[in-house]
Amino acid sequence: MAFLPISLPFLSGLLFKHLSSHLDRKARGAIARCIELKQQRTGAKLAHRMTCRLTVRLMHAKRKEQALVSLSKDVKTLLQSGISRCV
Repeated sequence: MAFLPISLPFLSGLLFKHLSSHLDRKARGAIARCIELKQQRTGAKLAHRMTCRLTVRLMHAKRKEQALVSLSKDVKTLLQSGISRCV
Protein backbone atom coordinates (compact mmCIF):
# COMPACT_ATOMS: atom_id res chain seq x y z
CA MET A 1 0.00 0.00 0.00
CA ALA A 2 1.46 3.33 -1.03
CA PHE A 3 1.65 6.23 1.38
CA LEU A 4 -0.04 9.35 0.09
CA PRO A 5 1.73 12.48 1.29
CA ILE A 6 -0.96 14.84 2.50
CA SER A 7 0.07 18.14 3.96
CA LEU A 8 -0.90 19.08 7.48
CA PRO A 9 -2.61 22.33 6.41
CA PHE A 10 -4.80 20.34 4.01
CA LEU A 11 -5.83 17.93 6.77
CA SER A 12 -6.49 20.71 9.25
CA GLY A 13 -8.57 22.52 6.63
CA LEU A 14 -10.68 19.40 6.14
CA LEU A 15 -11.00 19.00 9.88
CA PHE A 16 -12.21 22.57 10.32
CA LYS A 17 -14.70 22.19 7.47
CA HIS A 18 -16.05 18.98 8.94
CA LEU A 19 -16.22 20.53 12.41
CA SER A 20 -17.94 23.61 11.02
CA SER A 21 -20.62 21.64 9.20
CA HIS A 22 -21.15 19.40 12.25
CA LEU A 23 -21.58 22.41 14.56
CA ASP A 24 -23.89 24.04 12.04
CA ARG A 25 -26.15 20.97 12.04
CA LYS A 26 -26.12 20.82 15.84
CA ALA A 27 -26.97 24.54 16.07
CA ARG A 28 -29.88 24.15 13.64
CA GLY A 29 -31.15 21.21 15.67
CA ALA A 30 -30.94 23.25 18.87
CA ILE A 31 -32.87 26.10 17.24
CA ALA A 32 -35.55 23.65 16.08
CA ARG A 33 -35.74 22.19 19.60
CA CYS A 34 -36.29 25.66 21.09
CA ILE A 35 -39.08 26.35 18.62
CA GLU A 36 -40.69 23.00 19.44
CA LEU A 37 -40.51 23.65 23.20
CA LYS A 38 -41.97 27.14 22.78
CA GLN A 39 -44.90 25.67 20.87
CA GLN A 40 -45.43 23.00 23.52
CA ARG A 41 -45.32 25.61 26.28
CA THR A 42 -47.81 27.82 24.44
CA GLY A 43 -50.14 24.84 23.98
CA ALA A 44 -49.86 23.99 27.67
CA LYS A 45 -50.64 27.57 28.67
CA LEU A 46 -53.71 27.61 26.42
CA ALA A 47 -54.89 24.34 27.98
CA HIS A 48 -54.24 25.79 31.47
CA ARG A 49 -51.68 23.13 32.32
CA MET A 50 -48.47 23.45 34.32
CA THR A 51 -45.56 24.75 32.28
CA CYS A 52 -42.73 24.58 34.85
CA ARG A 53 -40.97 21.59 33.30
CA LEU A 54 -41.31 22.95 29.79
CA THR A 55 -39.97 26.32 30.91
CA VAL A 56 -36.89 24.70 32.48
CA ARG A 57 -36.33 22.57 29.38
CA LEU A 58 -36.65 25.64 27.20
CA MET A 59 -34.16 27.55 29.35
CA HIS A 60 -31.59 24.76 28.97
CA ALA A 61 -32.29 24.46 25.24
CA LYS A 62 -31.78 28.21 24.76
CA ARG A 63 -28.42 28.08 26.54
CA LYS A 64 -27.32 25.17 24.40
CA GLU A 65 -28.54 26.95 21.26
CA GLN A 66 -26.61 30.12 22.11
CA ALA A 67 -23.42 28.18 22.83
CA LEU A 68 -23.63 26.14 19.62
CA VAL A 69 -24.44 29.12 17.42
CA SER A 70 -21.56 31.11 18.91
CA LEU A 71 -19.11 28.22 18.54
CA SER A 72 -20.25 27.57 14.98
CA LYS A 73 -19.71 31.22 14.05
CA ASP A 74 -16.24 31.20 15.62
CA VAL A 75 -15.18 28.11 13.67
CA LYS A 76 -16.53 29.58 10.43
CA THR A 77 -14.59 32.78 11.12
CA LEU A 78 -11.41 30.77 11.61
CA LEU A 79 -12.07 28.92 8.38
CA GLN A 80 -12.68 32.09 6.40
CA SER A 81 -9.70 33.92 7.82
CA GLY A 82 -7.37 31.14 6.79
CA ILE A 83 -6.04 30.41 10.26
CA SER A 84 -6.97 26.77 9.80
CA ARG A 85 -4.45 26.54 6.96
CA CYS A 86 -1.64 27.78 9.20
CA VAL A 87 -2.11 25.22 11.97
